[in-house]
Amino acid sequence: MSGTPCVGFLSDRRSAKKRIVSSSVHNPTFRSSQKMELDAYAREAAMRKAEAEFFALDTRLNRGHLRRRASIRKEVERIVGQRGCRRFLNVTIASQIRITTKYLRRGRPKTGDPVREIHTRVFHLQVHRDKEALRLEARTDGVFPLATNLKSGKASKKEVLFIYKYQLYVEKRHGIESLPILPEGRPTKTPTTARLLEIFSGVSWYEFQRGGETVTFPIRLSPLQKLLLRLLDMDLSGYT
Repeated sequence: MSGTPCVGFLSDRRSAKKRIVSSSVHNPTFRSSQKMELDAYAREAAMRKAEAEFFALDTRLNRGHLRRRASIRKEVERIVGQRGCRRFLNVTIASQIRITTKYLRRGRPKTGDPVREIHTRVFHLQVHRDKEALRLEARTDGVFPLATNLKSGKASKKEVLFIYKYQLYVEKRHGIESLPILPEGRPTKTPTTARLLEIFSGVSWYEFQRGGETVTFPIRLSPLQKLLLRLLDMDLSGYT
């Protein structure tokens, strides 16, 4: 086994450590045009979701617990953390003083009635995209490193990539063979498209309007559905 060429994602350290059996590790990098498009699409989708959530949050400010800057900041941090776009969106919690006049005498106001000015601090969000951060991030779109026990110069990058793709093919075929995806829990080596789609037939998306707010119930996938999506190289974030 020590002479078997192995390749794994460098970012997946635990998986890479299992595959690499030599102390001499070579880490070539690659760029995929398909992954480049997916990276850009995923980043844009995440930012748009975050911007929509900030817009909804802005409409709820200055009521309840969102009258305090600390509470607003907590919500902002939750959104950028959940969407993974902290580096790409600059969010400012701006404020201004709103002055309202209150008449101290009951009844219809008259000229000369005593009044009192009420000063209230109101908040609103200012959201801007960081163009420089986005430009730098776009430079790495499609780039992925691999870790291999092949010494540098022993195999070309094309050969390393071929080994990696073939290795994934073998692992995925083995994974599908061990899945009980046929009726009565029977495994199969060649699942049909109809059977795979049938497994996801019960997946639904629910949302409703409550006042000016859209309430969404997250999709709940079964362990089998999640595993199939991973084996098919599908992005699970689209189901959150």
